[in-house]
Amino acid sequence: MPTSNVEVQDAALEEYDTAHASESLSPGAPVEHKNPLGRQVTFLSAVALNLGELLGSGIFSVPGVILNSVGSVGLALTFWLIAPILAYVALLAYTELASMFPQRSGAEVVFLEQAYPRPRFLVPVAFAVTSVLLSATNSIVFAQYVLHIFDVPLTEFRQTMLALSAVAFCVGVVGISTKWSLRAVNFLTSFKVLSLIFVALTGIAVMTGMTRIADPLANFHNIWQGSTTSPNALAIGLVKTNYAFIGWANAFNVLNEVQGSNPVRTVRNASLASLGLVTVLFFLVNMAYIAAVPIDEIKSSGQLVEPYL
Repeated sequence: MPTSNVEVQDAALEEYDTAHASESLSPGAPVEHKNPLGRQVTFLSAVALNLGELLGSGIFSVPGVILNSVGSVGLALTFWLIAPILAYVALLAYTELASMFPQRSGAEVVFLEQAYPRPRFLVPVAFAVTSVLLSATNSIVFAQYVLHIFDVPLTEFRQTMLALSAVAFCVGVVGISTKWSLRAVNFLTSFKVLSLIFVALTGIAVMTGMTRIADPLANFHNIWQGSTTSPNALAIGLVKTNYAFIGWANAFNVLNEVQGSNPVRTVRNASLASLGLVTVLFFLVNMAYIAAVPIDEIKSSGQLVEPYL
């Protein structure tokens, strides 16, 4: 007889998997029946995991690039409303796929591995390599901001060493303890959310005339002026905006570590909550950028917009 909540959850999920064994889409790929990492992820932890990746370098690095690409304030803000809709549609697809394999952590790794089980380990190894390589973008932007904050001249060596140190620190925390890595994620996510709320409130203060800016709504006059009709420029703007919303599915990567008898529903609800919160925050932060910084400076800022605030 199961005696603890974790054992009850494991038993329930094992019963589910046994009942649906005949429905396996690809018996060549592994399906876990026991989780050696335990079930440490709560609903709030799942929200924090999503927010931790959503509130990455995207919102700090792409607003200027997007505005420069599409040409107008109105079109840029429209893209910041289209991107979460696309993310929501993708979330529906992820939820459907995750419901087929509720005992597997890994999200798209699981889905691809079930679709292409041969050769073995090809999908997880390829995904791991690409994930490490693509993480360079976040660490480089982080290094640029840190050097700018402390007024240290930006050099390729300093940027590279600081970026590598950040990645090594994150890997070390995760490798030491799953529980402590979750605590670190919760703490850092809270800090990032508060930082964005502060930026959003700064923008509200500017737009309501609480600062010394003479015409706080100057950048909102003729918001469609300069809009591009180039398909290439519009595509770049949409891709960059979608990049800022990467992370809404992060909790699916730990599906097998989620507490409760229905982890798929927990992760889905956590993803919806985090996506909704981030949509509001991102839109307000962009309003803050536009209200407080001249348009020409935003367009020429590249990846460093927030220091202009």
